[in-house]
Amino acid sequence: MLSTLGTWMSAAADLCAGRGIPLVFGEGWIGYTPLNGTFEEGPIGAEFCRHAVRSSAEAGAWGTIVCSNAAPHHPMWSHTALQRECSELFLHHAERS
Repeated sequence: MLSTLGTWMSAAADLCAGRGIPLVFGEGWIGYTPLNGTFEEGPIGAEFCRHAVRSSAEAGAWGTIVCSNAAPHHPMWSHTALQRECSELFLHHAERS
């Protein structure tokens, strides 16, 4: 998954750079997980989210997402700790990039 994510992010960054448009990620990293699935907020999924957010900043993204299921209609919406942590990771990583 990490290798595929890296390839996908590189391709998106190259496309945006070639077109002179901002790079912004607005769709999930894992895909369409079940509504009540808990993979992304679990230890492996949450670390994948952290990695994706850091990688977004390193790729020069102007904006990113935490994960696939952090939306108002998903139960993960109430898991604010991971969302806040990933937001801080993106902001601090983007400042250094």
